[in-house]
Amino acid sequence: MIKYRRFREERIWMFAVLLIIAYIMYVINSHIPMLQDDYRLGFVLTTLPDGSAWYTQNPIDSWSELASSWWNQRYHLTCGRLSDGICSLIMMLGGKTVFNVISAGAIIAYLCLLSCYCFKSIGVAQLLICFLLSIVFLPNIDGTVFWMAGWCNYFLPSILLLSLYLCIRKIEEGQIRLGMVLFASLLSVLCGAFHEGLGVPLFAALFANGVVKILKKEKNGWSYWVVVVCVGIGALVPASAPAMWNRASSGNSLLTAVGGLEPLLRQASIPLI
Repeated sequence: MIKYRRFREERIWMFAVLLIIAYIMYVINSHIPMLQDDYRLGFVLTTLPDGSAWYTQNPIDSWSELASSWWNQRYHLTCGRLSDGICSLIMMLGGKTVFNVISAGAIIAYLCLLSCYCFKSIGVAQLLICFLLSIVFLPNIDGTVFWMAGWCNYFLPSILLLSLYLCIRKIEEGQIRLGMVLFASLLSVLCGAFHEGLGVPLFAALFANGVVKILKKEKNGWSYWVVVVCVGIGALVPASAPAMWNRASSGNSLLTAVGGLEPLLRQASIPLI
């Protein structure tokens, strides 16, 4: 009875901490204005006479316009990453107000996943440590958390990545179930397709990690390689987009920076080592 009471009190305090953090994030976001890409990504793209793309004055207000604008213009002319489509979807659903709510929920998901990854449990102390360290050490927090386009490009993928890492950990521990492998495969494709700055280095890191384990004669199950293949398939979406190669030729893309691939590969590899 005493243990149950302590467990219940711990859960109550944990939910209280999460609600307070979510409220703080919501209030902060509510007082931050929309910035350049936040507006632009809410409007239909059109092709100009010179073959380039620019935004019209027509807001995206239907699923067909969202799909058409992303595929016909963004994928072929501006960029092939999935994150821009997510930002356009948020704008279509209600703009900044919807983003404020989703962002508050996303920070809770991020803290819970980070706590599970680092401490293998979720508690008040673990959540506070993760929150404080994230505030202090998360790079460019204004551009990655509070700016909508930056949040879609950089913060939201971190939630997918943490979820995938947790699945990989369970797979490596031998906890292999068909449902989890299917879920990990879906996460892998999303991680690969979300942003070229995540998908390409992540695929390289997971592949290198698998090869190292083979060389060390450590067992690598078939499910791990399913994840690697799915990440590679997802990474092909932005990496093969005609728009990305246009950006590469203009010097405005990660694809121009083969030298920039090395630190990204190193950063993606650190949690796997």
